[in-house]
Amino acid sequence: MIQLPFALSASVQTLDKAICYNRKGILCGECLPDKVVHYHSRTFECKDKKNCNIGPLIFLLSEILPVTILFLLFIFLDINLASGIAGGFVFFAQVYVSLENRSYIFIKNDIPSIITASHHIFYQLFNFDFLETDLLTFCLRDNATTLKLLAIKYIVSAYALFLIVSVIGLVRICSRFKFIKLRLGRHSLMKVISTFLVIVYTKCTSTSFSILWYQSLYNGKKPWRTVVTLQGNLKYFEKEQLPYAITAILTTVFLTLLLPAVLLIYPLSNRVISVLHLHENSVVLFVSKLFPFYKLLPFFDSFQGTFKEKYRFFAGLYFVYRVIILSSLFALRMTVIYLVVLILIIITLTIHVVCSPYKSKLHNTVNTLLLANLGLICSFKLLLVYLSKFYTDKVMEFVHVVEIILVNIPIIVGCIVIIKGILMKCKKWKKNKREEGNRRDSFLLDDIRNESYSDHYHII
Repeated sequence: MIQLPFALSASVQTLDKAICYNRKGILCGECLPDKVVHYHSRTFECKDKKNCNIGPLIFLLSEILPVTILFLLFIFLDINLASGIAGGFVFFAQVYVSLENRSYIFIKNDIPSIITASHHIFYQLFNFDFLETDLLTFCLRDNATTLKLLAIKYIVSAYALFLIVSVIGLVRICSRFKFIKLRLGRHSLMKVISTFLVIVYTKCTSTSFSILWYQSLYNGKKPWRTVVTLQGNLKYFEKEQLPYAITAILTTVFLTLLLPAVLLIYPLSNRVISVLHLHENSVVLFVSKLFPFYKLLPFFDSFQGTFKEKYRFFAGLYFVYRVIILSSLFALRMTVIYLVVLILIIITLTIHVVCSPYKSKLHNTVNTLLLANLGLICSFKLLLVYLSKFYTDKVMEFVHVVEIILVNIPIIVGCIVIIKGILMKCKKWKKNKREEGNRRDSFLLDDIRNESYSDHYHII
């Protein structure tokens, strides 16, 4: 709830420019006439209308091109970020980025801004928010607003899904023509699909919650109006916001809620059917024919394959964790966000430690460490909120440095693993090429010997 001055009449006066910083209006919802909201700004800053004509080109190079490169990289390396250690790392990265985007404590320190922004940029790769920092903003359009830029995030996600559909279509076309060989198995394809869904899921969910985020304004104790939080000049669910709100609601229903529901219901229903011996039940058979989920088993395996048989539903739980944490970031006041998120992470960590859901002990150990590290980072953020009221900048800076060290530990380990994976793939590719060349030379030598033998026999 936001309290407006009691003397406020039906017309809301422009807020102070020093408070809004290049903005005006209710909740600083509008840019000043000579300013525009810049893309890649985490705080949706209003800046000068410079080089807006090349904005679309910069967007293609900074958003569409990286998605394409990542897509090809995932196919080449046969990467699955939907489960196991990689899945836990992506969960860590996405929750951390979401926390950072809602952070409001500014620490004065001597650490170069590029260093403090570098880890944030790295983790954003797993959320398709490339180069999203106030150091690298640009004007996309001269009439860009906060909601318009949020809607563009859907375009990036839609392009990622378009790449998946295109590859599926290409594989099917190539399978009909024997003379066209496309070395992409069904299992590898499912890995790419699940990886992109995990990344797109959090991006779309966060975007939808941002669009649907509202504030109730009061004139004293009387309700005055409900507005869009990130663009306070717009009334909630009225004409200008309605198209964005409808898109956000549809995304929430068909992606945010549907994906975890399917990943939870399918393994749990199979377990119930197995325990109660309902395989021959007429209702179960009818539902199986109506919804043949068994045909999507490779898809489910890409999410659930690393979990123990009785804990396959944990793949869906990780998405439920994301929804609960993200919704708390938008539903709560800033002063209690870190405390609530910390409690949620502790609950998640406890469930994980008690159940040890993964087949591999290594996967359980690494994911436990990642969740514990995430809890520590959230604890330090909560500590910074307390210190900002009572202690000096030097004490806060020390705590902030410790937090940065904790944040960068997974990056260092992750980079080592990625480099090792790339080297192993290159080594395997060279080995296969060498073996293929040796086989070709062997066949050629056999042909020469056969021809020589035939010529000798003909002379005799």
